[in-house]
Amino acid sequence: MKIYHNPRCSTSRKALKMITDSGIEPEIILYQKNALSPMELGTLLRKMKMVPIDLIRKKEDLFKTVYKDKELSDEEWIQIMIEHPRLMERPIVEDGNKAVLGRPLGNIEDLISK
Repeated sequence: MKIYHNPRCSTSRKALKMITDSGIEPEIILYQKNALSPMELGTLLRKMKMVPIDLIRKKEDLFKTVYKDKELSDEEWIQIMIEHPRLMERPIVEDGNKAVLGRPLGNIEDLISK
């Protein structure tokens, strides 16, 4: 199991605690320090059954000031998230062929209890 984690985010910290409390020691991916590749992010999106715009944090100032009114392709949104990882919703938890966005945290419970 992997968690794409931002230690400054309270929801991400709660997700990590939920996982470790269940007895699982996940691989922690600090995606803001170590950028994902377009292929890695694309694979995560497919596992979550999401399109890139669904993973964008629309309340982030950068989104509101620069990207809000733009019509961009999936590939462009992926590149933007790679260049500005703070625009990515978090946490993401991946286990094998499945991945979930940890908002709400119940999504992670479903993945852990499989």
